[in-house]
Amino acid sequence: MLERAILDAALEQLSTVGWSGLTMEGVAAGARTGKAAVYRRWPSKEDLVADVLRAGPPRFEAAPDRGSVREDLLVLCRRARDAMFSQSGLAVRAVVHECDATQAERFHGVIFEGVVEPTLTMLREVIERGTERGEVRPDAANGYVFGAIPAMVTYRSKMCGSEWTDADLEEMIDRLMVPLLRSGGSWPGSAGARTPLGEPGCRGPFRAAYAMGAMPYEPPTHTVERSLRATTGAKVIAGVDEVGRGAWAGPVTVCAAITGLRRPPEGLTDSKLLTLKRRTELAETLRSWVTSYALGHASPEEIDVLGMTAALRLAAVRALEALPVRPDAVILDGKHDYLGTPWKVRTVIKGDQSCVAVAAASVIAKVQRDKMMAELGVDHADFGFADNAGYPSPVHRAALEVRGPTPHHRLSWAYLDALPRWRHLKKVRGGTDGSAPGIEGQLGFDF
Repeated sequence: MLERAILDAALEQLSTVGWSGLTMEGVAAGARTGKAAVYRRWPSKEDLVADVLRAGPPRFEAAPDRGSVREDLLVLCRRARDAMFSQSGLAVRAVVHECDATQAERFHGVIFEGVVEPTLTMLREVIERGTERGEVRPDAANGYVFGAIPAMVTYRSKMCGSEWTDADLEEMIDRLMVPLLRSGGSWPGSAGARTPLGEPGCRGPFRAAYAMGAMPYEPPTHTVERSLRATTGAKVIAGVDEVGRGAWAGPVTVCAAITGLRRPPEGLTDSKLLTLKRRTELAETLRSWVTSYALGHASPEEIDVLGMTAALRLAAVRALEALPVRPDAVILDGKHDYLGTPWKVRTVIKGDQSCVAVAAASVIAKVQRDKMMAELGVDHADFGFADNAGYPSPVHRAALEVRGPTPHHRLSWAYLDALPRWRHLKKVRGGTDGSAPGIEGQLGFDF
């Protein structure tokens, strides 16, 4: 009874005053108990919020069946939007909107299972039903289509600060989703296929989204590098980006790249916006194009012991110190400086899209870590590492439930809380000073 009262009080705070306003003292007062009773059950605010999200995810109705894929998609989008304004939905939104990438990763697995996966399952039902009726091409039932709506809705809400009206939802479905699904064509990425914007491969849907104003698209520049040269006198500047922070398995990998002020290869951008084929080709080009680059890794064991922030710092330092020349300044993707002294750091939000050196580091790091995970997956085929790179996915989760974590899994991660058979393997990490761990990484909202 007391535990339920505490969870209810925490949900009430999270949905009203948000992540930043929630305090353990306020939760205790709302549950009419002492602060010690809360801390006995949940050592930290993060542990409490993770259980709140797990105990009461937003409720989604069954997938609609109105006889038309357009109408079904519209009803589904409206229901999902409305669910995210329920009390539990507002709690999820507070975490998504207020937590930075490192903080948000702590709750990635919970949100994936409670919000993302149910939404994707209903989208699949709607699209497969449309295929049976002949409205939708059989080859349209794939991950790019399933992910388009959640990605666009999340992006506008989190990055642009605006919500989706009924008119906006109709326009997105009519101008993006229905053309992607319609019968009589071929899916972008199949042999000879071209997207509505005339570009081969599956970047077309992203560019369609850019054209609709949902996502900005600009090629990266040397603006930040030039600014650092002018204001600090720095001559050698490295761009730094990481990959693997939100994965359940495998290392976190950091690339440091020095590019100078030369014109970048065509199509360079954030690695997440590139197809696998294009990203692999571009990485090969970049390795010889950049002035120099180096990679650094922090193992799952180091992540479990140190926590994600310190592990990121370790991997980044390893990369920077492996460069043939020590950089005078570092451009770090994101808004948090996890490097610190003695490095001279400029943080840039979305630096992997706007800065040439960071974008280059992003692509090289992603391709290298994906290759490493595919190699690890040879001995663990059930986990699908070659496809999911150690990140949460239905295949990955199913393998964990049956086989438990591999030697490559991070054992301090929250995903083990949802696996009763293997929960005893979870490691509780203390801070470097012996204190309880702070807010640190476990899935950025990259979906």
